[in-house]
Amino acid sequence: MRALHDMQGVPLSMIQKQKEVAGVKLSDDELNLLLRLAQDGAVKPPSITTSHSGEQFFLFTPTPAGAALAPTKRDIFEKAMAIVAAIRQGQFLPSKYAIRSPGAVLYRLKENMRLAKATTEATQQYQKLVHLRVARLVNVGGNFHQLEIIDTQENREALSIAYGLVDAGVAAGTEVDKDARKALQQEHSFVESLVASGELQRRHTVNITPDQQLEMDNLWLK
Repeated sequence: MRALHDMQGVPLSMIQKQKEVAGVKLSDDELNLLLRLAQDGAVKPPSITTSHSGEQFFLFTPTPAGAALAPTKRDIFEKAMAIVAAIRQGQFLPSKYAIRSPGAVLYRLKENMRLAKATTEATQQYQKLVHLRVARLVNVGGNFHQLEIIDTQENREALSIAYGLVDAGVAAGTEVDKDARKALQQEHSFVESLVASGELQRRHTVNITPDQQLEMDNLWLK
């Protein structure tokens, strides 16, 4: 979790291939535990599907600090994770040109509410942001589209949280509501990351040891 904290939104496929997160090597047992956490929704894996890299899942730590989000913040945090996932897609899994500084891109997006350059990858890379009504894609011709954030208070908050996740690994601006924890665990209304969790579960079952199950139980109870 500490390693994942330092690289919020890292693609699961990259972790599985390199067997490490943010320079921290992972054993096979740790990889299985991480995948199981993603399946159970503990590490919130939003997904993005593109023609060049297929379906990709992007992992986050339980947020914030193992506690439940206040109901008013759940949708905002889901949007923030979707924003980070889209930027990480461009950083780690681009079709042609990689994002070199995700923090700088998010800062400019937060300040200007749009990306300066239109790209041919935008329609796939940012499709979930359009679906979540975070942004719109403006066709500037020649199959190039420019990302523009829909200017609402929720979307501005989501951008600030996304920037904090990439810049510092924390969700600044979210509220902790301990009373909401049980409801959050039992009542998962539509969120992209939880849909992706279910997709991971359908693909294959990950068996974990009793000790690892105890670690997971402790994580949920923190």
